[in-house]
This record gives sequence, C-alpha cells and structure tokens, in this order.
Amino acid sequence: MKTSRDLFARLLILSKTREINLKELLSYSLSDYPLSLATVNGGLVKTAKAKMFEILEECLYITSKCKCHLLTTGSSPNDCVLHHEVPELQCDHEEADTRLLLHSNHAAKTHDTIIVKIPDTDVFLLCIAMWRTIGKKFHVMVGTGNIFRIIDTSAISDVLGQELCSCLLGFHAVSGCDSTSVFCGKGKAKPWKIFQDNTDFVQSFCDLGKSSTLSQDLVMSLNVFVCLLYGDNECRYSLFKAEMFR
Repeated sequence: MKTSRDLFARLLILSKTREINLKELLSYSLSDYPLSLATVNGGLVKTAKAKMFEILEECLYITSKCKCHLLTTGSSPNDCVLHHEVPELQCDHEEADTRLLLHSNHAAKTHDTIIVKIPDTDVFLLCIAMWRTIGKKFHVMVGTGNIFRIIDTSAISDVLGQELCSCLLGFHAVSGCDSTSVFCGKGKAKPWKIFQDNTDFVQSFCDLGKSSTLSQDLVMSLNVFVCLLYGDNECRYSLFKAEMFR
C-alpha cells in the first residue's frame, strides 16, 4: 500500500506539468521487478505451500485396534469429514510392521506403484518377501530428512530369485530380528554366507513359520546350521582357552 501511495503521489506531481495517459502507463511495469512475481526488493513471493496437502489429500486411512477407517473430505470446505469402516483391512496384527503389508496389498488394487517409508530392516525384508504377492511396483523409502533413498524391491527379488525370497523371513528370524536374539558375535554377514554356501537349508527356512510346531527334521537342520555358525567342539574349546568366549 505504501508503494502504491508513493507511486500515485509522483504521478500526481507529474500530471501538473505533463500530459499523462494513465491507461497506457499502466500497460508497463511500474517497478524494477514485476510485483505479480516478486517483492519490491526483488525477492520471491511466498505462500502457504502446505495448502497443497489439503487440496490433493483426498482420503486418509486410520487404524484403531482391529479396525481400519477411511476418512474423506466433503465436496466443499463447509462439509464435515466423512468416514466409514474398511472391512478388507480389518486384522489382528499386533505390529505395524506386518499391518502395512496388508495396506500395501489393498493399495495395489487401485495403484500401479506402491512406496512404503520403512523404519527398520525387518519391514524391508518383509517387503522383499511379499513383493510377488502384491504384484505391483513396490518401493521402500529409507533414511531421514534430506538423506534418504528409494529401493526397488522387485529388482532385489529378481536377483535373489523366488526360492531365496521365500525363505528370507525364516533366515532373518533365526539369525536375529526384533523378536529374536542374534547369535552372539556372529551378526548377519556370517550366517548369510553359510546359508548361501549350503543350499540344503533353503527348504528348512521356508518351512519355518508355516506351523506353530517344529518337526524333528526341521529342528535337526537348524541345529546343523548353528553348528556351522560356531564351529565344532574343538573350535569352541580353543576359543575358551584363549579367553575369547567369556
């Protein structure tokens, strides 16, 4: 307002000495920078960019215990938020780690590409193992802030192969995950190398988790895997004498 006032004050002074055609004058920019795109000093004009969330966000899914509700906006700003229950997303999963796979599978029915922002390795492995079930382009986003990357789980699944992906969750559970202990001092690299060098364990890890009870053959196979991980008794005795196994 101050800028416009000063401008018209100058025009008023000039109009006393010169004949000015205001219509023609206003067809030109009256400042160093176009005020429709810049401030008086040439800075960028800002706005509330977050408003685009309200414009583009058509729906939101919210889970509560076993149920899932879909919230949608009305046709006008004065309308109330609408909600209804989504029966196909009802489940009794205790952890969000597995529940988000159910939501991803549901989203794949209407979208060609799914992107999941994941917090940890457990979810990442779940996404790789379940990619073929979801059947669409399935990406995971890892990282925080400006430091992040998007990983194509279908590409990883193709490299590993369907058989290896099928037993990936069993291997992860045995070698250590959020709900199971890691073998002390072994980490993940050594168990993975043993697994790759001994394909006999593929079926064992695939069978793990299919039933609440373990067969004797499966228990024996996993015992062999642990023995290969730590070595035989002679090796353990040598480590004990070297005081590395306290």
